[in-house]
Amino acid sequence: MIDYPTDPSEWQTWIATHLGYDFESALKLYEKHLFPQSELLDAWEREFDSSNGYSPDFVPALTRNIEGLLRWVYADGQEPNWKGSDADRCY
Repeated sequence: MIDYPTDPSEWQTWIATHLGYDFESALKLYEKHLFPQSELLDAWEREFDSSNGYSPDFVPALTRNIEGLLRWVYADGQEPNWKGSDADRCY
């Protein structure tokens, strides 16, 4: 079975485990608009690669919605619209 984060708490844990940023550190970076998105993208590409059993659509969906995901995980935003872009949603 493929395991991936499904809620903000699980994403916070995943980011802490894979990037080394605990919640407080990640939140401060997010609030200062300094969250290391390139590190996050690299970690997603490594971890969620189709050779590991994940859908080849998973990383593109995460990448497309990275701003919405971070807002959801660290700023109580709405869950991103995974089927399309979340860029035009109101927050």
